[in-house]
Amino acid sequence: MAWLLPLPFMRIIVPAFFLFGKVTIMVTVSEFNDLEELHQFRLLWRSLWERTPQATIFQTLEWLQTYWREFGRGQKLRVLLVSVSGRPVGFVPLVVKRRKTSAGTLRVLSYPVDSFGHVFGPVSPYTAAILAETMRHLRDSARDWDVLDLAPIDSNGRENGRTHNAMKHRGFRPSVSQCDEFASVNLAIPWELYFQSRMPDLQNGISQWESAGNVEFIRYRPAGVIHGETLPRWDLMREFESLFGDVLLGHTEQGKILKRRRFWKDTHPLAIETGTLDFCLLRVHGQTVAGAYNYHHDGRVQGHLLAAREPQSDQMLHLLIHRMLVDSIERGDELYRFPIGAEEIACEWQTGIETTFRYTHYARLEPRAQLLRLRNWWDGTPAVQHRTVTPPSPQPVAAETPGLRIVS
Repeated sequence: MAWLLPLPFMRIIVPAFFLFGKVTIMVTVSEFNDLEELHQFRLLWRSLWERTPQATIFQTLEWLQTYWREFGRGQKLRVLLVSVSGRPVGFVPLVVKRRKTSAGTLRVLSYPVDSFGHVFGPVSPYTAAILAETMRHLRDSARDWDVLDLAPIDSNGRENGRTHNAMKHRGFRPSVSQCDEFASVNLAIPWELYFQSRMPDLQNGISQWESAGNVEFIRYRPAGVIHGETLPRWDLMREFESLFGDVLLGHTEQGKILKRRRFWKDTHPLAIETGTLDFCLLRVHGQTVAGAYNYHHDGRVQGHLLAAREPQSDQMLHLLIHRMLVDSIERGDELYRFPIGAEEIACEWQTGIETTFRYTHYARLEPRAQLLRLRNWWDGTPAVQHRTVTPPSPQPVAAETPGLRIVS
């Protein structure tokens, strides 16, 4: 019955009812376990991604394909496609992987992010309805997992508790735990008012460097393949990588740095093509001293990596962030999130803290999963635990490159 469907689906059904009278509605969920099968949905996926609230590059099909080539070994792919009366309305990418826990090695069903993304969720403008149908499908299909662990979820943002509600209403018992905290800057505040609220030492330090001159800020934000702006600018990437031997902040877990760096470079062309790249460099007296690699979409800038050259790395990062925030406000950006690991730098600039959460359900008939649940409840711990380059000379930057802004 139409009135039993989630509210977002009613927005599709009600207009059809008034136009055509009685409407027969069927909601179906199709599952794909082979990445090659998804190629036929490339344009559909992109269309739904562009309409997804606060979408990120991590939710694109191209990113999933790159992730799977690099990290898919030993995992099972489960991509769900939800359709209403034959009309596709959303994708939900999931993977089953084996993880070591205090109760032994368990099969965990989760999003394919591995702490790369700040937030994740369905690729659809109808998030609540898609999550409800996803949970119904997982409940009714053969179980190939011991723990359902969905993270990172932005419950305080537009997600607004939809994951928790969908899991609970389909018979799951979600345990909620904090995933990560991110310092953020609200860019809707007038710059003068915002900067005057910063610590005097920070203001004075920025003013001294700016008054000394010979500071050049470079920002590359190509609009993507749709607008014909697809130059990868590997010369700028080499400048940025020359800083990695000094101070590097971001998604660089010990033991995974080299593999993740290779993956990061593999996804660079994707960020260009999708128009989500936001890349900044700072030069002082002609030398590259700091850089930031970000992703942006829908007015939100998501920090991924920050790097700076010693011995004045903190000062250079502050100067870079100052230039970057000023430029973001001029562009009309709404929010900047600092990358993980940049807390000491971020505390000087942040206007707030954004928290992501994880929602975990332990299979009732799996003894080890229940043992893990009890141990985590007793200890108060999260459900599932995660988480020398030769500097080249700076290359001349072509000012006519589309999407490139140079400020001296």
